[in-house]
Amino acid sequence: MKKIMLLLVAAVLAFSFSSLAENATLPDILVRIAAQKSVSYREAANAFSLPAFGESVWMAVTDFGAIPGDSEDDSASLQQALRSAGYGGTVFFPAGEYLISSCLEYQQGQTLVFEDGAVLKRSDASCGCLLSNGGESAATVIVGAVLDGNEAIASPLIHFTASQTDGLTLLGCVFRNGYSQHYVELQGAKNTKIIGCVFEDTFRNPESRYEYVHLAAMDPLPDGEAQENAVC
Repeated sequence: MKKIMLLLVAAVLAFSFSSLAENATLPDILVRIAAQKSVSYREAANAFSLPAFGESVWMAVTDFGAIPGDSEDDSASLQQALRSAGYGGTVFFPAGEYLISSCLEYQQGQTLVFEDGAVLKRSDASCGCLLSNGGESAATVIVGAVLDGNEAIASPLIHFTASQTDGLTLLGCVFRNGYSQHYVELQGAKNTKIIGCVFEDTFRNPESRYEYVHLAAMDPLPDGEAQENAVC
């Protein structure tokens, strides 16, 4: 399977997650995310000027009823976890496949940590997006997510979308099975980092696909029109 990698930094990070202690804090989790040559996440974050991480205790989506791999719709449980974590909270997705039929919305300042093997997969054609900020947001970090549009569903989909966002970081994520539209769409973006992400060439209708990443800058042109900036 052909894969296209978008590299915005000099190094490609490969991530793996270990089993986590019940009350592990965010730094405890992230320090176990190893890159090549045993570089810890803290070292990688320091090298790439990623946001500093607080001491908040993570909240696992499985504590809110989500059951990976059970072939049932997990949308409501996952959204409840994101809502309960609140602004600046941390949400952990244990390994397994989570089926979603509606777009999940994270909140401002949240960190979403996906264990190796954790996948968000579209389960319904009416779902036009997998993950979104749902409006203005800042200082969000998403680590290790696999967003799967589902090869069996033939309808338009944007895997990840954010509008009016400042300080977004997508780190070590995988995007697959698109159907037209963009994998990532950012409208009004500032201080955004996409690091070590993989954009698989697995579109169902490649003749009508869009760019993998669509970026519209937050700062407008003098005449007030949106400023396009797609330099990668």
